[in-house]
This record gives sequence, C-alpha cells and structure tokens, in this order.
Amino acid sequence: MLAWWSYILASSGALNYFLAIRGRVEGLYLGLLNQVFWTGYAFATDAYGFLFTVALFVPINLVGLKEYYKNKSGSTPKPRGREYCD
Repeated sequence: MLAWWSYILASSGALNYFLAIRGRVEGLYLGLLNQVFWTGYAFATDAYGFLFTVALFVPINLVGLKEYYKNKSGSTPKPRGREYCD
C-alpha cells in the first residue's frame, strides 16, 4: 500500500530540484515539505535510513531559502568555490 508513496515523493523531489535550480523559491519550500513526508514515510515503513537524508536535505533547503531572500533584498551574492580570472 505504501509503495506508491515512494514514487510520489521521488517525483515531488524531482520537481523540487527542477524549480530550485531555476531560482524559484517554491522549489525550496516544496523541498522542506517533502522532508516532512519522507519523515512520515520512514516511520510508517520502518525504513529509518530515510531520516538520514531528511537530516541532510533540511539544512540544504534552509540555506537555499536564506540565500534566496538575502539576494532578493538587493545584496550581491559572494562567489563560492573556485574563482576565475577574466
């Protein structure tokens, strides 16, 4: 009975990433909502390994939201990673 939930949650996760990489804040909120459902799925199926992924993805989505609203307020994002010379 719960098998179809994994397909729905995986599809919702794909939509989450699709929206987020296009700069849509809805993708980040959807990502947080997905983690609530993955938590419920983990307990319902006794598959507690999903809680590890929840612990990974919640902070990722929260940092994304923080960056989104910081950039939306007009501040310039700082470059991350390797900087390239022109």
